[in-house]
Amino acid sequence: PQQALALANSVLVKPQSRRLARSISESLDPQGSDADTAFIREAFTKILSRMPTPAETWCWKRRAVRRRCACLRAMP
Repeated sequence: PQQALALANSVLVKPQSRRLARSISESLDPQGSDADTAFIREAFTKILSRMPTPAETWCWKRRAVRRRCACLRAMP
């Protein structure tokens, strides 16, 4: 638990995670039929060296949709 907390609070983590997310996004076809699934699969492959399970894919897709909804609600 302490390692996770230290990692989460690290000044290095946020910029590097954004850089990784941008790199993954740029490598994918934005016009793909299911961009969220493609992003999740690519992220799992790059970070964990494995494909996500169907349950993990569902969970992360749900999180992505909620995040987009929250961003839209925050817009003036």
